[in-house]
This record gives sequence, C-alpha cells and structure tokens, in this order.
Amino acid sequence: MNDRTRSRRLLAYGLPAIYQAALRTSLEGAVPVEFTASWRLLQERLLAELQLVLLVVVPRAEPTLGSARRAAGSDASAGALEQLLGVRERFPHVPMVGVFIEGESDFTATARLGSAGVSDIIPASRLASPRGMVELVQRYEGEGVAQRVWKQAGLDINSESATMLRHALMLAHRPVTLPQLARALRMHERTLRKHCEAHGLPTPQHLIGWARCLMVAWYLEEPGRSMQSIAEVLGFSSPAMMTNHVRRYTRRTPSDLRAHGALRAVTRLLEAQLAETTVPDVLPVETARASGDDLTRPRLRLI
Repeated sequence: MNDRTRSRRLLAYGLPAIYQAALRTSLEGAVPVEFTASWRLLQERLLAELQLVLLVVVPRAEPTLGSARRAAGSDASAGALEQLLGVRERFPHVPMVGVFIEGESDFTATARLGSAGVSDIIPASRLASPRGMVELVQRYEGEGVAQRVWKQAGLDINSESATMLRHALMLAHRPVTLPQLARALRMHERTLRKHCEAHGLPTPQHLIGWARCLMVAWYLEEPGRSMQSIAEVLGFSSPAMMTNHVRRYTRRTPSDLRAHGALRAVTRLLEAQLAETTVPDVLPVETARASGDDLTRPRLRLI
C-alpha cells in the first residue's frame, strides 16, 4: 500500500451528526474529512496506512474492560472504549484525537485514553473553530509523518542522538527552536546544551537542522510534489530558503536528492556526519555528477 497520499485526511469515527456539521463548516474544504460509524470501515482505513489523523468520540466507560489487544480484533461484543484502546495499541503511528462531549463522554474513559497515549483530548466546542481545527490536523499530521520518516529511515546512530533527533522530527513540520526541543525533552535549554557538550553529542540546533532535511526528503519522494508545495507544507518562506537549508547540511540540492532517492541519501549523509571518526566530504554536486559518482553515497574523509 502507498502511504504517501498528498492531502491531509481527517477520519472522524462515531461523531454525532450535529458535530459533523460543525466540523464541516469549520474546515470549509481546507482538510479532506471522512465520517464513519462503521468499525469495519475504520479498520480498513487504518490497515490501508493512509496518512490520516483519527478523530474519535471519548465514550462512556465500560464496567468491565478486557485487554486492549483483544479489542483490535473483530469481536462485536467489545466495548467502545476497549476498541479504541486496541486501535491505539495496534496503530501507534496514527495520531488519535479524542473529542469530549459533555453529558456523553466519561472522565474515566478520558483518563484511560490519555494513559494509552492518545495524541490529544479536545472539547466538542473546539470542532466549530476553523483555525483551531486546521492547526490541530496540521500538527498531528506532522507527528504521523515523523513516525513514518523515523521508521523508514532506520538510522544507525547512537541512542542519545537518536532520542534528540526523534523528538526534533516530531516538531519538524514547522521551523523548530531550541526552547521547543528542550520542552519536548523535558529539559531546560541550558541543561540540554551542557549535556550535549559534556557527552560529545551534536548540538541540538544541528540535529534540528537535520530533522528538517529528513522531512524535506520524505516529501521529495512524493510523486508530483512541487518544491513550492514542500516549502509551504514545512513552513519555509520560499523554495529558495528550503534549498539553502538542505544544501547547508547535505551539500546537495533538493533536485539532486530527489533524483537519487532522497530519504536514503539524506539518511546516509547524516549517519556519516554523526560517525565518530568520519565526516562527509563537501564535493560539489556538479563535480560529483561530472565524475559519475553516486550522489546517494557520502564521500568520506578521515579527521
């Protein structure tokens, strides 16, 4: 299955008609949305690995809860909460946002979903907020893409750098600041800088820059994606600014990366740069092309 659908997609499960109308009005075509009350259809969409954000109604708590794992199956007797817990366990890469409806949703169910790692819980009144809903979908779409980038890249780097890079990726759909990364890591930014210095790790800003490159590489592999579109999705002020950013870290242009397997190329260049005794050569792209070199292979020199 191809999981590189170009449009953001919001899948709303179990949302009452009155709230469906409010959501349609607030999105106004900015984000494709699909409504369903079918458990079977929900599973089909999730198994298709579409790039989506899942919106679910926080249900009433069930008096007796079995294991969340069983709920991922097709047992029709499973309670609504147990089913959603199963979805969270089986599809951890899919952003799930719970909608709390006053008088219908249960606080115990809210706590259970929160403990299971649901992305967010919002009040039903927020569904009528155009700006709020578009920003919410953009935010969690970014997190879903970050999960896929991380999984597909399969980076072979030390664990501490990997932890920082993964958190940076979760934020990298927009420009990322050091304070934002520090908060994501639950550290003060000064503490984070000192920790990196003390352990010989790359600077946080350096990993933030590479996280943005990985995101660019992901979108470069989407058929038909223009440079303008990628720049807009990732919050660059222009395609030229995006190109300058990518060249600064990879010594390659986005067009060169696209022609030679962008995500694999950026992954290998990053691994090479973070290796303890090697760094990537800065051989100009034009020279590499003229010599017939494979641009996906980082040229290394010892330091």
